[in-house]
Amino acid sequence: HGFSRSEIEPFIPDTKRVPLYPSFLTGTFLLSGGSLWLAALLQTLMSAAITYIVYKFTASFADRRAAYFAALCSAIFPFGAFLSSQILAETMFTLLLFAACVYVFRSMTHPSYRTVIYAGVLIGLSALVKPASQYIPFLLLPFVALTQSGIRKLVYPLIFILCFIVVISPWVIRNKYESGVATL
Repeated sequence: HGFSRSEIEPFIPDTKRVPLYPSFLTGTFLLSGGSLWLAALLQTLMSAAITYIVYKFTASFADRRAAYFAALCSAIFPFGAFLSSQILAETMFTLLLFAACVYVFRSMTHPSYRTVIYAGVLIGLSALVKPASQYIPFLLLPFVALTQSGIRKLVYPLIFILCFIVVISPWVIRNKYESGVATL
């Protein structure tokens, strides 16, 4: 019955829940034969990926010792370990949001179209996990723009926002069609 909170007919479309994490759960549920063990395993791997990203990000502006310390703090953070073992969207959201922020930082230090595109796509995906992040692109936009020069000062922020919009648009259009309101 698609995205609906209704358990019996009529299945009323749900516009309050964003699609990425429920789709992830559905896929892991189907692949594992009706169990959530695969979702828990993949979330544990996402948590490990967050630790690796923390290391790489810190190493990009600090020494190796600081990067190891930051990764260690990420790895042993009790609440992070707890959340990764729960069937909750927080681990996926944190991974996508932190990866987006890393690419925004990278676009400031090593500008390229690729880093700006990745940042926009990742922040869009994070908004499809938790809609609260739909406002973050507008907070990050100055960082994308102000560190650039020439035409890139205009083009990079435009690419960043367009990539974000392209990612979230199908869900916003679906919600407009289903409920009359264009919202995440």
